[in-house]
Amino acid sequence: MRKLLIVGTACIVALGSMTAAPGSPRPGTKVKALAPDLVPLPPEQINGPTTEVVVPLGVDAPLIVDGCFLDERIRKGAQRCLRFDGIVGNQGAGPLELAYTLDSTRRMVVAQQRIFNSDGTYKDRFATSTEYHPTHLHFHVQDFYVASLWRSSAEGERAGLPVAHGDKSGFCPEDSAPIDTEDKDASRYYSCFTEDERGVGPNQVVGISAGWKDIYRWELPDQFVEITGIPDGFYVLEIELDPNNVFVEANERNNKMCVVLELAGSDATLLDPQPRC
Repeated sequence: MRKLLIVGTACIVALGSMTAAPGSPRPGTKVKALAPDLVPLPPEQINGPTTEVVVPLGVDAPLIVDGCFLDERIRKGAQRCLRFDGIVGNQGAGPLELAYTLDSTRRMVVAQQRIFNSDGTYKDRFATSTEYHPTHLHFHVQDFYVASLWRSSAEGERAGLPVAHGDKSGFCPEDSAPIDTEDKDASRYYSCFTEDERGVGPNQVVGISAGWKDIYRWELPDQFVEITGIPDGFYVLEIELDPNNVFVEANERNNKMCVVLELAGSDATLLDPQPRC
């Protein structure tokens, strides 16, 4: 079982408060915010509405029928599912760090974003609500990303309006792998699972370290776009991160990524893995 970072009692502070860390620079030094910069990365794999046996999350041999799990059929009425990897990279100077806490005013578990500064101080701010995912068995932050499917030419020229949208917009961000795959010595910092007493509910701290990416593999529950009634042809899959701007980032203009694919019966082929929008 993966370990979550252990934080001290200063993990959750009053909204808008500032805390100084030991070894802060001398007065007069210019302080810079070490904000994250989230970017959607192209999927490593994409699967059409095939029927096969897969083994996600360590569960013994669940069956995917027309691309959909039984759980997805029961909970969401899914019939034909286009599955793909959801990959989010952080190329900013600081981490995306989110602290879950029970908000008595909103009567829900919320996520507060911790923004670090170059002088060792940090600031916590309310970011968004959370939702407990019954299949993933942990909380997801809401408003994280939106997937859309557009009819297009083979070159990616879109026509009309989106023909389908992904239903899953929540994420539990964690360090899955370094963006630079050559960085063999990197140690992961954030995880959505833990063996310590903090559990996987309220008071958990999750995030994506600077230089790391979070990978939601295609075989994870709810990682799909429902494509019932959508004919064969060429399509653009568009991923947009943080569509409601609930997270503070260093760059808000690089949150979209598009790839071109072809649907043919039960198959889906990624034609151009290079992101474009």
